[in-house]
Amino acid sequence: MSAAPSDDPTEAGRRLADLVGFIARELVDRPEAVQTEALADARGTVVTLRVAPEDMGKVIGRQGRIARSLRAVVRAAGQRWRTRAHLAIHQEGGPAATRQEGGPQEGGPAATGAGRPGGPAGPGRDEEEDPWPSP
Repeated sequence: MSAAPSDDPTEAGRRLADLVGFIARELVDRPEAVQTEALADARGTVVTLRVAPEDMGKVIGRQGRIARSLRAVVRAAGQRWRTRAHLAIHQEGGPAATRQEGGPQEGGPAATGAGRPGGPAGPGRDEEEDPWPSP
C-alpha cells in the first residue's frame, strides 16, 4: 500500500481507519476488540474508533493526551490524503467519549462549585461554620 495522496475519499478513509486501528491495537490490552470505520460526511472523513470499556483509559490517556495525539495524527494523515479528517472514540456498546475544551460546562459540578472548598453548601451544612467562605 503506497502513501501517495489520493483524490478518492473512500480510499483515504480506509487508510485513515487502518492507521488508527494499528495505533490503537498497540495501546490496548484487548486488541481483538478494536474496531475502526471511516465515513464521509459534510465535515470530511470521520474515523470512528471503538475499544473495550476497560481500554478506554489507555486510548484517552492522562488528561486526554493520547486522544489529542491520535486526533493530531488523524488530521495530519487526512491532509496527506487530501481530506479533512476527524476522530471519534467510542466504547464497545457505549456512548462516544467526549472531550472538554475550555471551561466547565453549565450545570456540572465544576460549574456550580459543588464538591470543592468555597462551593455551594450541601444539605444540612451551616454557612456560618464554613471554614472556606465563598468570596
